Order: sequence, then structure tokens, then C-alpha cells
Amino acid sequence: MPLGATRLPAAGRTRILCQQQPGGRPSSGAPAGFGFRCAGGAAAGGTRRLRLASPASASSVEAPGARGTEAQGAQTTYDLVVVGAGPSGLAVAERVASRGKKVVVVDPNPIGLWPNNYGVWIDEFEALGLEDCLDKTWSEATVFLDSGEEGERTLRRPYGRVDRKKLKTKLYEACVEHKVVFKEALAADVKHFTPCSGAGAKGHSDGLHVSTCGFSRVTCSDGEELRGKLLLDATGHAKKFVRFRDDYDPGYQGAYGVLVTVDSHPFDVDKMLFMDWRDDHLRDLPELKARNDRTPTFLYAMPFSETEIFFEETSLVARPAVPFDDLKERMEARLKHLGITVKGVHEEEFCLIPMGSSLPYVPQRALGIGGTAGMVHPSTGYMVSRMLGAAPGLADRIVDILAG
Repeated sequence: MPLGATRLPAAGRTRILCQQQPGGRPSSGAPAGFGFRCAGGAAAGGTRRLRLASPASASSVEAPGARGTEAQGAQTTYDLVVVGAGPSGLAVAERVASRGKKVVVVDPNPIGLWPNNYGVWIDEFEALGLEDCLDKTWSEATVFLDSGEEGERTLRRPYGRVDRKKLKTKLYEACVEHKVVFKEALAADVKHFTPCSGAGAKGHSDGLHVSTCGFSRVTCSDGEELRGKLLLDATGHAKKFVRFRDDYDPGYQGAYGVLVTVDSHPFDVDKMLFMDWRDDHLRDLPELKARNDRTPTFLYAMPFSETEIFFEETSLVARPAVPFDDLKERMEARLKHLGITVKGVHEEEFCLIPMGSSLPYVPQRALGIGGTAGMVHPSTGYMVSRMLGAAPGLADRIVDILAG
């Protein structure tokens, strides 16, 4: 189906909400009519199991032998309660449990695949021992700053796309091996309690030091309560339980992406397109060009073959965020200019990443990692390698605190 005046075809695609705004609610930046519908017709807010059209095709991880021990409720005091089964939450849970500590992970779908498309520099993943968790690699990356003769740049640094199924399975199986407990529910509320004796007053408070003198009680969406000596908030940009100052007003990186089948495309399959800032496609579209002049966007592309490719139109940072329907319109104009005919859309991705963060209140009992801790590259929005690299240090510090 040619692009241009025609919208990207809707049939058979999987809709993905990549990130959430603070508070854990789906981004309000999605255009009207863009219902977050996932494979099997499940509406957003329920279980999101991603149907992949690329080689890693499954809706959940495969963890042979065990799905994880079920949580045992208030009669058990865990050393660590982790809220969120994203990459950083699982990495910290596994390492703390490997030191003999009792750990529970609370997540509504602990074996479901993550919706995010993660792109990484291969040397960073190799340093983490995760080179086996890539499903496609490119030897170089290309940047177009403009259409001039000097506008093209080559980044001679191999790049890859994370195989979400392999990475999730690897982290989940390691958790199971070290007897991490999984509670399949949302964490609805948390209260922090002072010690029953000693200098602190009885009762609950948010302003408590990180220590094992006291405990945190997590109330789950099914009413069950979990008690832990320490709490780790790994809920991503929802920042659900770490308390931050009231001046939180970030800019947002917004991206609209599609995994598509095409007749052909002009990109080298051995290189990924990191950033294409060229705006030649807007010469005859004055209104769209005026919008792009105010808030420029670029094309990011991962060519998997001559006929399968992932495109993403991205606003690096803006306040307020560039609306998704605007990003989609810009992508359509760009692909029409490139002569690309889309035959089918397999995934449709909406990504909204807060750029920048406010400082957390100190002291407090809730720890943070990943998006919760603002571990986002300030210019690119990248974070998965950074937070996986930080997980062992945080986990070891937690073990030290638990040891007194």
C-alpha cells in the first residue's frame, strides 16, 4: 500500500505502549483512535503479551522446570521486595537472592515479554556477558546531519537489537534458580514502618532511612500484603513508590515506530540508520516543515532484510512532547519521499520517555533503579545497558545493608 495521503495500514498489527508517564498511567500523548490494542485483542491496562513478527516469536518466556515460587503473604518477611519485573528489577532480584536473601518480585505478568524495542551498542552488551541476547547486529551505524556532501557520518561501532525473549528468559531463569518468589499482581500501595523499639517512634512514615530497622508493607491489587525489610521500586518511568520533589517537569522523548514488510528500501542491511535529520521530504509540505523547524525529528531504522525493516520517527526531546499523530504524519511523508511501499505492518510502537528528573527526597526507605532512578542518557534516551550495568553494585549494597 503506497504511503502519502494514505495512512499506514492497520490490519494485523500489534500496538505497543513503550513507556509510561509518572503515576503509572498510559501516556495521554496517544492520538485519538490509537487504541493500545495488543495481540489477542487485549486492551491496554491488562496483560500485554507481545506478538513478535521477527525471529524471537513468542508471547512469554520459557522457563523450564519452574514458573517461580508463589508469594506467601504477610506471614513471611522478605529481605527485599522488588516492584517490577523489568530488566533492572530482575537483575537486582537475582543477585540479591544469589547471596542467600529472601526476595519477592511483584509484577502483574512476570513471564510476559517486555514491549520495548531495545537497541544497544554491542560492546556494552558484551561487557555485561549478554552478547547471546541479541537477535540482529549491524557492523556500523549511519547518521545524516543534513543533505550536504559533508552531512553523512559513519559510526564505526557495531550495534544490535536486543532479543527480548532471550534476555527476559535468561534473567527470569536465573531468578528461579536462586529461589526468587514471584507475586503475580500489581503493587497498589506501600507503607513504611518505624521500629517497634529504639529511638524511632512507632507508626508508619515515608521519611525513613534505608535500613533494616523497620519494614515496608506492600499491598497488592488482589488485597494480599507483602512485608519486606527493604523495597526496590523498578516500575520504570511510572516512579510509583520513590518520593520525588514536586518540581518534576521533564521534557519528553517521543517516538512512533513500525515494524513493516516493504517491497524494497534504500538502506544497507549491514548498517543501521541511527539518526537521519534530513528534511528534503518536507519541501512541498509547508505546514509540516514549519512544525519540523520548530521541533525537529529524525528517522531511526533497523533493516532486518531487504523487505523487513523497523522505522521510528523520533523527537529527541521536547516540552510538551510531540504528539504521536504528528510523528506518524512526518514518517509517512518521509517514507513516501524515499519511494517505500509498505505491504504490511506487524508492530506499531508508541514510546514516551521522560528526559531529566527531579531529585528524590532523602531519607526514604524506597530505593530506585532504571527509569525510576532517572538512569536515562541525557541526549539519546538510552538506558538498558546503563541500568543492567548498575544492577550488581546496587544489589551488593542492598546485601551489605541487610547484613547490618
